[in-house]
Amino acid sequence: MHLKFSLLPASLLPASLLLCTVLFACSTPQAANPITPGSNTNTTTGTAGTVAFAQIQSIFEQRCNGCHSNSPTFTGFSPPAGSRDYTVPANIKADISKIRRETVTGQGMPERNNITQMTAAERQLLGQWISEGANLN
Repeated sequence: MHLKFSLLPASLLPASLLLCTVLFACSTPQAANPITPGSNTNTTTGTAGTVAFAQIQSIFEQRCNGCHSNSPTFTGFSPPAGSRDYTVPANIKADISKIRRETVTGQGMPERNNITQMTAAERQLLGQWISEGANLN
């Protein structure tokens, strides 16, 4: 038995590559609302060039509130004393110097070797928000 293989004609190669590229790009999952520092086009930013508190609140929900809440979800953590419950925006504002020192300037938080996997981009965005005055609006 003799099998004959046929290759694409050279004239169809550019169109085939373009089609593959488009299909790959459309099938790659994209973040619905990525957290990106300095983005003026992100839909969750406030006025042009500023970081909206909604972005910061999302970071706290994902990276901080597992420990810093009245109902910690991480094993071994008890409810925080005083203003350490970061589900309350005013408590975030009250601890802003400590948050900058331990999370942006230093990287001691999240503790236990970055237990919640906070990214460098999230730290940078948090630092930008603090530099802009840590507006809670």
